[in-house]
Amino acid sequence: MLLVTLLAITVLFGKSQSQDFDSSVQVTIRWKEQFIGWVDITALHDVDDGWRLKLNFTKPVKNLVVFDTVLVSVNDNYTQYVLANTPHNDKLSVGTKLRLLMFGDMKKDISFDADCSVIAFVAPLPPEFASPTLGAPMMGEPMGEPFAEPLFAEPLLGEPLLGEPMMGGPIQLQPYDYAEAMRLSILFYEIQRSGDIPLIRNISWRYCSAMDDKTTKGEDLTGGYYDAGDFLKFSVTIAYAASLMSWGYITYPDVYKDKGLDKDLLTAIKWGTDYLVKCHIDTDEFVYQVGNAGADHAYWGRPEEMTMDRPAYIIGRQPGRRGSEPTALAAAALASASIALKDEYPCGEKMVSHARELYDLANKYRGIYQDNGYYVSNGFGDELCFAAIWLYIATEEEQYLQDAKDHFVEFNLQGRPYAFSWADLRSGCQVLLYKVTKDSIYYESFTNFLDNWLPGGGIPYTDKGLVFRDFWGSLRYAAAASWIALAAAEEGIRPTAYRRFAESQIHYILGESGRSFLVGYGENYPLHPHHRSSSCPDLPASCGWGDGFVNPGPNPKTCYGALVGGPRDLHDTYTDSRSNYYENEVALDYNAGLVPALAGIAKLYS
Repeated sequence: MLLVTLLAITVLFGKSQSQDFDSSVQVTIRWKEQFIGWVDITALHDVDDGWRLKLNFTKPVKNLVVFDTVLVSVNDNYTQYVLANTPHNDKLSVGTKLRLLMFGDMKKDISFDADCSVIAFVAPLPPEFASPTLGAPMMGEPMGEPFAEPLFAEPLLGEPLLGEPMMGGPIQLQPYDYAEAMRLSILFYEIQRSGDIPLIRNISWRYCSAMDDKTTKGEDLTGGYYDAGDFLKFSVTIAYAASLMSWGYITYPDVYKDKGLDKDLLTAIKWGTDYLVKCHIDTDEFVYQVGNAGADHAYWGRPEEMTMDRPAYIIGRQPGRRGSEPTALAAAALASASIALKDEYPCGEKMVSHARELYDLANKYRGIYQDNGYYVSNGFGDELCFAAIWLYIATEEEQYLQDAKDHFVEFNLQGRPYAFSWADLRSGCQVLLYKVTKDSIYYESFTNFLDNWLPGGGIPYTDKGLVFRDFWGSLRYAAAASWIALAAAEEGIRPTAYRRFAESQIHYILGESGRSFLVGYGENYPLHPHHRSSSCPDLPASCGWGDGFVNPGPNPKTCYGALVGGPRDLHDTYTDSRSNYYENEVALDYNAGLVPALAGIAKLYS
């Protein structure tokens, strides 16, 4: 296995000044056979018509990418590059500072120098800033796409050769069995099923359970998914998972069909959305939780043998009962699923109708929901935006698009979120709003977020290459970031860099670090996940704290496709222990980003 090592350095090569700009170039990291660095430029006067940047290297640099620029030319030996502004940064006021992330291929043991110069665009340009000579290749039209694509022909992290389409051409040799990983990651949701489980199923050790779930008035609440290693049902995580899986299918339908997994995925989506429809018990009422956390967590055993009371917690429009986050997220899930399911199930109109009412409940009767200490809210503006934009995509009604734009402004959603997750959907709103509007504010907001996750950004990496956001469930953040990176790449937002990032993180999960973190897949996968039902042997054997939780052996049943929490520190430390829920629990939201991300990586190799 090739293990990633990051060598942090800072080398300031050269500072220069023209009549238009101060500029400098530096390298901060040597990584694998790449370097990562920055070009800093400062406008010395107002620039109205764009600018040109010239980079000189003392050794050949291949696959050079400089963010927020467009490649104009390169010389024959790859030592001089001329780049131009994008439509997003052509006008600069005096004093404006730009920091342009760059990376390129260069072996770590090769020393090199670099310098740069920048001028405002004028006609005619000085020869050294003009179009190429000597037959050097051109990379698109000047002032074109708002990103730079790689130049040299050698593939990196699975990229095709220059001139081949990113999503087509000759099949690349794939390092992992993506179809199997996709199948298992979807299968996990079948393991988590609650309610009336069909006789024909893939998981023989799961049966009907929680068949008495209902409101005090008797409304049926059976179905849905158990949240994690426990048996609570949260509409927040069910809706989050359903919306991401729907988004993934809308983006990559042919990948799922080619792998024979389209029906499995659509069934998983519908199982969740059918439950969300049940939770919408009245126009202005929505069930957001089933089960008491204290009673549930005191029980270790099979869901089929539960006997504790399972109360339902309900949102309404009255003050003190409001909850915009679960209702808006459910609206987003139903709207997106109406698109994904339309060719397989005749339920689109019904789902959109529920989505409209739930969005209205969330938006008209705003309030932070009573989270009972689980899936704690940090505000509802992002959920309102996420719901509105999905309703626009599902209905093409302009009011929903206007609502999404208004929410973006009202709730200051251009800021950089902690991560993409059920708790903060800002980056999802940014990508979807850019998809339908192509407005640069959404592009810039998103790149400000995700660039921070790339090597050399603000989020640290472990010794073996995992982007490390948090010690609790570190892999869920990497998986979700991988998905949102791939979704952005599909919309033309830095596709090369973001696909490379996603591929590196998914490969880490599948085994690049020396072990798999996906239960049932690959080498040395986890055997002791913190997961009640899979820790139990076959009936009629008993299962409880004494013979299930503390059993030193592997879980008797394989919790197929579950993504465990993952490493707890920057040294990739991980303990495969049932008692360690920080590193070894599994959950709906952990797999939510993984399912579509795996499809996106599989497409790179199709």
